[in-house]
Amino acid sequence: MGIVRSIPEVEAWLSDHSESWRMLSDSEYRALVRDWNAKFRPLIEQEQTTSTGSRALDLLAGHLPADIILFSGIRVPEVANLGGSCACGYSASGLTLLDHNLLRQKELLTCAPDLSWSCLFSHETGSMFHEQLYGHLESVA
Repeated sequence: MGIVRSIPEVEAWLSDHSESWRMLSDSEYRALVRDWNAKFRPLIEQEQTTSTGSRALDLLAGHLPADIILFSGIRVPEVANLGGSCACGYSASGLTLLDHNLLRQKELLTCAPDLSWSCLFSHETGSMFHEQLYGHLESVA
Protein backbone atom coordinates (compact mmCIF):
# COMPACT_ATOMS: atom_id res chain seq x y z
CA MET A 1 0.00 0.00 0.00
CA GLY A 2 1.35 3.43 -1.01
CA ILE A 3 1.65 6.56 1.07
CA VAL A 4 -0.24 9.00 -1.18
CA ARG A 5 -3.99 8.99 -0.56
CA SER A 6 -6.90 10.30 -2.57
CA ILE A 7 -9.08 13.12 -1.25
CA PRO A 8 -12.37 13.08 -3.20
CA GLU A 9 -13.30 16.68 -2.32
CA VAL A 10 -9.98 17.95 -3.65
CA GLU A 11 -10.31 15.87 -6.79
CA ALA A 12 -13.85 17.19 -7.46
CA TRP A 13 -12.63 20.78 -7.07
CA LEU A 14 -9.64 20.15 -9.37
CA SER A 15 -11.92 18.53 -11.95
CA ASP A 16 -14.15 21.62 -11.94
CA HIS A 17 -11.42 24.29 -11.87
CA SER A 18 -8.36 23.08 -13.77
CA GLU A 19 -7.54 22.04 -17.31
CA SER A 20 -6.21 18.75 -15.98
CA TRP A 21 -4.83 17.21 -12.82
CA ARG A 22 -3.18 14.04 -11.65
CA MET A 23 -2.28 12.44 -8.37
CA LEU A 24 1.43 12.31 -7.58
CA SER A 25 3.08 8.92 -7.31
CA ASP A 26 4.67 7.92 -4.02
CA SER A 27 8.15 8.60 -5.41
CA GLU A 28 7.11 12.02 -6.75
CA TYR A 29 5.55 12.85 -3.38
CA ARG A 30 8.70 11.84 -1.46
CA ALA A 31 10.88 13.93 -3.78
CA LEU A 32 8.51 16.89 -3.47
CA VAL A 33 8.51 16.74 0.34
CA ARG A 34 12.31 16.44 0.43
CA ASP A 35 12.85 19.35 -1.97
CA TRP A 36 10.11 21.49 -0.41
CA ASN A 37 11.61 21.02 3.07
CA ALA A 38 15.09 21.91 1.81
CA LYS A 39 13.88 25.12 0.19
CA PHE A 40 11.08 26.38 2.43
CA ARG A 41 11.83 25.19 5.98
CA PRO A 42 14.72 27.67 6.33
CA LEU A 43 12.46 30.51 5.11
CA ILE A 44 9.71 29.47 7.53
CA GLU A 45 12.11 29.17 10.46
CA GLN A 46 13.64 32.58 9.66
CA GLU A 47 10.16 34.10 9.20
CA GLN A 48 11.02 35.26 5.69
CA THR A 49 7.45 35.53 4.49
CA THR A 50 6.80 37.26 1.17
CA SER A 51 3.17 38.00 2.05
CA THR A 52 0.45 36.92 4.47
CA GLY A 53 -3.32 36.63 4.71
CA SER A 54 -5.53 38.32 2.16
CA ARG A 55 -2.53 39.91 0.42
CA ALA A 56 -1.04 36.45 -0.21
CA LEU A 57 -4.38 35.19 -1.53
CA ASP A 58 -4.73 38.23 -3.80
CA LEU A 59 -1.23 37.67 -5.20
CA LEU A 60 -2.03 34.03 -5.93
CA ALA A 61 -5.40 34.83 -7.50
CA GLY A 62 -3.77 37.43 -9.72
CA HIS A 63 -1.58 34.75 -11.27
CA LEU A 64 -4.34 32.28 -12.12
CA PRO A 65 -4.75 30.24 -14.21
CA ALA A 66 -1.55 28.50 -13.17
CA ASP A 67 0.14 25.14 -12.84
CA ILE A 68 0.20 24.32 -9.13
CA ILE A 69 1.23 21.44 -6.89
CA LEU A 70 -1.02 20.76 -3.87
CA PHE A 71 -0.03 18.43 -1.08
CA SER A 72 -0.47 17.56 2.58
CA GLY A 73 1.04 15.20 5.07
CA ILE A 74 3.83 17.29 6.54
CA ARG A 75 3.49 19.35 9.69
CA VAL A 76 4.30 23.06 9.68
CA PRO A 77 3.62 24.11 13.27
CA GLU A 78 4.76 27.69 12.64
CA VAL A 79 1.48 28.27 10.76
CA ALA A 80 -0.63 25.73 12.71
CA ASN A 81 -0.68 23.31 9.79
CA LEU A 82 -0.83 19.82 11.29
CA GLY A 83 -0.38 18.00 8.00
CA GLY A 84 -4.01 17.22 7.24
CA SER A 85 -5.63 13.84 7.65
CA CYS A 86 -3.35 12.03 5.19
CA ALA A 87 -0.51 12.41 2.73
CA CYS A 88 -1.89 13.59 -0.59
CA GLY A 89 -0.27 15.14 -3.62
CA TYR A 90 -1.71 16.57 -6.83
CA SER A 91 -0.34 18.34 -9.85
CA ALA A 92 -2.89 20.67 -11.46
CA SER A 93 -2.51 22.38 -14.83
CA GLY A 94 -4.35 25.59 -15.56
CA LEU A 95 -5.94 25.93 -12.13
CA THR A 96 -8.43 28.81 -12.36
CA LEU A 97 -9.81 29.09 -8.83
CA LEU A 98 -8.47 28.60 -5.32
CA ASP A 99 -11.00 27.17 -2.89
CA HIS A 100 -9.64 28.80 0.26
CA ASN A 101 -11.99 26.95 2.58
CA LEU A 102 -11.06 23.56 1.14
CA LEU A 103 -7.35 24.40 1.19
CA ARG A 104 -7.65 25.40 4.83
CA GLN A 105 -9.85 22.48 5.87
CA LYS A 106 -7.52 19.91 4.28
CA GLU A 107 -4.41 21.83 5.43
CA LEU A 108 -2.96 21.78 1.94
CA LEU A 109 0.31 23.35 0.97
CA THR A 110 0.60 24.77 -2.53
CA CYS A 111 3.68 25.47 -4.58
CA ALA A 112 4.92 26.13 -8.08
CA PRO A 113 6.17 23.06 -9.94
CA ASP A 114 9.66 24.64 -9.91
CA LEU A 115 9.37 25.48 -6.18
CA SER A 116 9.81 29.20 -6.83
CA TRP A 117 6.99 29.92 -4.36
CA SER A 118 4.82 28.16 -1.81
CA CYS A 119 1.67 29.17 0.05
CA LEU A 120 0.71 27.45 3.30
CA PHE A 121 -2.85 27.06 4.55
CA SER A 122 -4.10 26.21 8.04
CA HIS A 123 -7.39 25.13 9.55
CA GLU A 124 -6.70 27.83 12.18
CA THR A 125 -6.83 30.69 9.66
CA GLY A 126 -8.68 33.70 10.96
CA SER A 127 -7.89 33.27 14.61
CA MET A 128 -4.16 33.49 15.22
CA PHE A 129 -2.81 32.37 11.85
CA HIS A 130 -3.08 33.48 8.24
CA GLU A 131 -1.93 32.09 4.92
CA GLN A 132 1.80 32.46 4.42
CA LEU A 133 3.38 32.98 0.99
CA TYR A 134 7.10 32.35 0.50
CA GLY A 135 9.14 32.98 -2.64
CA HIS A 136 8.37 34.85 -5.82
CA LEU A 137 5.25 34.55 -7.95
CA GLU A 138 6.82 35.90 -11.15
CA SER A 139 7.38 32.34 -12.36
CA VAL A 140 3.77 31.22 -12.00
CA ALA A 141 2.84 29.71 -15.37
